[in-house]
Amino acid sequence: MLKHPFAWFELNGRNAAAVDFYKKALGWDVEVQEMEGVGSFPIFKMPGDEMGFAHFFNMDHAEDGMMDGVPAHWALYVYVDDVDASAVSVVEAGGEVKVPAMDLPGVGRMAMCTDPGGAAFWLFHPESA
Repeated sequence: MLKHPFAWFELNGRNAAAVDFYKKALGWDVEVQEMEGVGSFPIFKMPGDEMGFAHFFNMDHAEDGMMDGVPAHWALYVYVDDVDASAVSVVEAGGEVKVPAMDLPGVGRMAMCTDPGGAAFWLFHPESA
């Protein structure tokens, strides 16, 4: 049983200076990691912690203009057993699927949804689970 449902957090923006902001303002450590086929990402970590909890994604690098016009924001990823089934449940409960389920090799399966009020979140199932 998971201690909490949140798998990961992501800072989506267009200005990499945001990484320095969080480093200075909150004292987070930052380590740049390479992800095969995707590029490099600054990973946020708590001081002394080996495991990261979030990363910065430059929205200008999104494929197909998917993030055009989207303001900078924090995104959260929620663990689910089955992304596709959970996406159906989101729609049945009155939410919407904004980005259909997709696989990111080496990471897992995900879909971006919104609740009835418009708050966005990602459904996520890790590849290794």
